[in-house]
Amino acid sequence: MRIGEVNQDNYKQMLKIIGAKDTTNLDKLTGKSKELELDHSFEGNAAAAVASGYAEEGMVGRVGDTSYQKIIPVSDSVKNKFIELVRKQFLTNGNGEYNARNYDEIGALLKEVRKDIPVSDRLSFTYTINQLIREEENRMRGYAMAHGWTPGEKIPADVLKGAVSGNGYLNVKV
Repeated sequence: MRIGEVNQDNYKQMLKIIGAKDTTNLDKLTGKSKELELDHSFEGNAAAAVASGYAEEGMVGRVGDTSYQKIIPVSDSVKNKFIELVRKQFLTNGNGEYNARNYDEIGALLKEVRKDIPVSDRLSFTYTINQLIREEENRMRGYAMAHGWTPGEKIPADVLKGAVSGNGYLNVKV
């Protein structure tokens, strides 16, 4: 080693000599940083997201992976919870439009129900429920439009005449 040469073994002493107080950036350059000890693999990132509360276990998918996009069996009681919620939202909004609050309600119900779903099926379950929700929204719009309603306008009372069941929701076949 030459006189004045800075290497991985003596760089901290050299920094003290010149008065540097923070060696963080130099540690990163020389490979002695704790940041390098983090697991940056997909599995490591997924575990960190779950540990931080950012994601639920089983709900982190790889970019480009579409294998979860399959319809899986869902109990009728769970299906009915989502169908009833979508119907209620359709009628409550009065114009067939949806807003952030509606999707927050759906997200909260999804999160509640997913607790009982095996981790390996959670993405597919969410995909299945989202397909069910879209079908129900489209069916409700189609029903109302077939009876004279124009999307975006207030739903006229006569459109729903004879189509409202005892629980106050549209009685359209599921």
